[in-house]
Formats: sequence, structure tokens, C-alpha cells
Amino acid sequence: MIMEMHLLERKSLFPTRARPTITKNQYIDRVESWRRTQGDQWVPGYGFKDLPVRSAKELLEAYVRGQQWLLSALRNDKEDWQVKTVVQNLFEVRLNRQLPSVVKFKDRLLDAASDLKLCSVAMDIICEHETYHLQKVEILKHKRAESRIIDSRREEFRTALKKRDGWFCKECQALEDLEIDHVRALSMGGLSTMENLQLLCRFCNTRKSGRSMNYLSRRKQKRSPDVVSHQSSRGAKCL
Repeated sequence: MIMEMHLLERKSLFPTRARPTITKNQYIDRVESWRRTQGDQWVPGYGFKDLPVRSAKELLEAYVRGQQWLLSALRNDKEDWQVKTVVQNLFEVRLNRQLPSVVKFKDRLLDAASDLKLCSVAMDIICEHETYHLQKVEILKHKRAESRIIDSRREEFRTALKKRDGWFCKECQALEDLEIDHVRALSMGGLSTMENLQLLCRFCNTRKSGRSMNYLSRRKQKRSPDVVSHQSSRGAKCL
């Protein structure tokens, strides 16, 4: 019977370091008595071990807090990559603790969703989470496919970019450590075409990552004039 109990029940009734020294009947009476006192954990027709009501409540509370934070973070106009970062933070950070404990009871929640509003809402959150991960998988496939195009035609692209734009970093005009960058990042659906390619130095390319060029410009404006002039003079020193 103890193996059928929910982990919260076992910890509450029998601490990890303590061994029960009671008879079977006493043990059963103690469990049933404790369960009767946990009225808020019970739902008519569902046992504690069959339905994670507390976990569903915690998920809903965390989701509401996450949505409030998301709306606050997106209050001003945001670029696509900023919206993506905020949504990623919601599912992979703010709901990271509550989701796993609820997802494993997905089938039971689905059966109870028609009778219990809490379970129905929890299922909606789980479906939203699954959609997010499916989109994440598709983005990963897209990135791999487009990266293979770059790898197979790297020299061709470098020559074409040098002829079109010149051999220097598009952001800081450096002449060293130049790399091919996607103007619209692959993680945002960008393609490996000449229209979406440019040359950036390694420093600027790493700083930009999956963001936009506007991000680099804003970072440059926030840096001190000495740092900016030093960064811009990298190309001049090579001449």
C-alpha cells in the first residue's frame, strides 16, 4: 500500500529517516485518517494517488504568474527574437519545476478534464507546452538543413559577399576573423540565400547570435566612446 501512495503522502506520514513500527491495520487506519483530513486534496470520484490535484494547482498558479510576467515583458514593441526569448523563458524556466510533475499524469488529467475545470485548464497548458516543443523541433531541423547549405557552399558565398559588400565586418568594419552571418537568424526562419547573408567579424557575430542587427547597434550606442573607437580601429590597424 505504501508504494501506491503519493510521494507527498509518504513524506507527511512517514519521514524518510523514520521506520514505521505499527501493525498493518494501524498503518491503514493512520493513512485513511490522514487522507480524510486532506479534504482540499480530494476531488469527488478521484483518489489522491490517481489525480495530481496539488500539482495541477501549482502549475496553474505558476502559469498565471508567468503570463503576467510575459505581458509585462512585452509591454513595449519587441522584435521577433525578443518575443521568442520571452516565450522560451516562460516554458523552460518559469514552468520548468511544475510541468514535469503534471505531464506524467497527462492521461488521468485528460479523463477528468470533462468533469473538472482545473484538470481541463491544466491540459490546455500541457498542450500549449507540447506545441512549443514541436515548433522547437521544427526550428532545429530547419537550422540543420540551412547550415548544411552554408557548409557545402561556404567559399562560393564568401567570394560573392566579398564582391558585393567588400571584405570587412558589416558592423565594426574589422578586417580580421570574418564569418558568414544570417541577417535574419536561422532560429527565426532565416534562409541561406545571398539576400540573407552578410559578413561579420567573430566578435560581432558571437554578440549578435540569433538576434537582429538592431541589437548590435543598440549595444554599440551603450558602450563608451573609447570602446567603440577601439573596436572600429581594428580594421584600420590591419591596413
